[in-house]
Amino acid sequence: MPIYPEVPKAQYNPAPEGLHRAVCVDVIDLGIQPGYQQKPTHQVRLIWEIDKVDPDTEERYRVMNTYTLSLHEKSNLSQHLEAWRGKKFTDIERFGDPNTPDRRGRFDVELVKGANCQIQIGHTIKEGGKTWPDILAITEPPKGVEKLECLHYKRKETPKPEDEDNGYPAPTDDDGPPF
Repeated sequence: MPIYPEVPKAQYNPAPEGLHRAVCVDVIDLGIQPGYQQKPTHQVRLIWEIDKVDPDTEERYRVMNTYTLSLHEKSNLSQHLEAWRGKKFTDIERFGDPNTPDRRGRFDVELVKGANCQIQIGHTIKEGGKTWPDILAITEPPKGVEKLECLHYKRKETPKPEDEDNGYPAPTDDDGPPF
């Protein structure tokens, strides 16, 4: 007879639909991720706090989106960043300067951390009836409006690899199965 672990019931209030002022609070390099029906891709996650407060947590709502790390003109990341900046990328920003050995001039995605914008949020109902916020569009921040600052977000730290001194004992062969 199978034994299934209990699934915890997480309390989660999705960010409300509509157009919201937002600040990018984090840019996380996810590295190479397996693809679905395609080759693995390098991905990055952007996280924003919006101007509305969740009454249950008394913190601002957060939304996030995961992108393939590409500035190809048809990529979602490129299209969202161009709309956010209010201008197209130059070839130097997109590909770097071919006349320099390290291709200087390329756009650093981490520069958006702390930048304000407006985000259009819609909802999707997922399997099991949960509602998830989707980022439908990103645009420049409104002019003449006070900028938002990050209030409550703090990135969750992950343990460092075993070869670094992180306070965790190094695994041994007799530690049991590797799962």
